[in-house]
Amino acid sequence: MRPNERFSGRNHPRHLCRDCARLPAEELEYRQGERDIERLLHDGLYVPRRRRAQFNRFLDHPNPRVRDLARRILAEQRREAERRRLHEEDGADAPIPECDRAEDPGDDDIPF
Repeated sequence: MRPNERFSGRNHPRHLCRDCARLPAEELEYRQGERDIERLLHDGLYVPRRRRAQFNRFLDHPNPRVRDLARRILAEQRREAERRRLHEEDGADAPIPECDRAEDPGDDDIPF
């Protein structure tokens, strides 16, 4: 959220603050595409089935950076689905192990 003072008269109807209005068109397009993709994600983790058609249009987006972002998210989803499938095939009752993401080293000190 930005205060009204951050918007000039001509950019206010476009919902662009002064800082964003100075950005190149390609960077602005990428940021808008990134925001739209993040809105499609459920809890920031996966794209629900009912939103996959909307998500698929980003796989063919004219901006290569937006396409790459969408492809990386899709690849991560497929890896996660495969990991879950393999875990279910094992029939293990143990919780699903976390995927190999970098952990915050400061978490060791938390007593709870």
